[in-house]
Amino acid sequence: MPATATSERTLRLLTLLQARPVWSGPELARRLETTTRTVRTDIARLRELGYQVEGVSGVAGGYRLRSGENVPPLLFTENEAVAVLVGLRQMVNTSMAGMDEAAETAIGKILQLLPARLRDQAKAVATFIETEAIGPGADPELIRTLAAACQQHTRTRFDYQTHEGATGRREVEPYRVVNARRRWYLLAWDTGREDWRTFRLDRMILPAFHAGPQFEPRPLPSPDPAAYILARLERMPWPYQVQVIVNARAVDLAERLPPNALIEPLDEHTSRVRLSADSPAFLAPWLGRLEADFHLADPERDADLAQELDQVRRRYAAALAPTAPTHINPLPAHEDRPPN
Repeated sequence: MPATATSERTLRLLTLLQARPVWSGPELARRLETTTRTVRTDIARLRELGYQVEGVSGVAGGYRLRSGENVPPLLFTENEAVAVLVGLRQMVNTSMAGMDEAAETAIGKILQLLPARLRDQAKAVATFIETEAIGPGADPELIRTLAAACQQHTRTRFDYQTHEGATGRREVEPYRVVNARRRWYLLAWDTGREDWRTFRLDRMILPAFHAGPQFEPRPLPSPDPAAYILARLERMPWPYQVQVIVNARAVDLAERLPPNALIEPLDEHTSRVRLSADSPAFLAPWLGRLEADFHLADPERDADLAQELDQVRRRYAAALAPTAPTHINPLPAHEDRPPN
């Protein structure tokens, strides 16, 4: 067997051992598509490299990777490397508790350790993404591909679905990948519409041949792409909107709500608040931040939100209710309880 195949299999074995506390030999053999004898050989090779792989006895026995005092080099898959770099970039961008300098140093070390094939893409990820608060909804490979296109000034084609549900092919000049309000966006120049546009990554599908020619970079519409996207989001009509009447002054509510909230004073002690979001699930937490009594202005129209609020109420009530372990049968009242 070629040495490269053996090395790749050993790295895959290490990745599996890092992913779960205990693996049996037959399980590892099935995952690696090899024999248990080969697994034992690869385990021995990992031990020679300094990884403390223990044998676990018993019915659920197998192999376990134990942490030790001597730390061998960490191994990341491509997507794991992207996740680490995104997290470190967030620290840099937010100056998280004075950790920005340490995060920059860590980014540099990770880039040095990556193979040449991934280094340019990783540099793009570390440079051409801006994060506010990491959120779901984007494939790490898509983030890596778009960040590389931003770095290399390469036109990119993709299929896109708008807020209204319309789909179509777009061709853009990509500039930044931004995480804002827990979603991922691409800031790009739309060549068909000849204007700046923002695209949600979770609504984007890259075709097999998505890369186009290189382009001459334009001046960005703002020195702060993340702030630019946030400003555009505030002007967008979200699909779900609600009005609530709040027993609080408008001036007191302004600091508790997102910038796109519309607050109208009704009298000295009451206000009308208009909120919008992707779904009722996103609105419920904001209503919790009102810190005041409120009621829905139109309960029938906002039945979905009312149902969401009822689920939140029941969840909180369950958290406050005293509970007993269901797997322990309580002793009858007439029996003596054992001492503590």
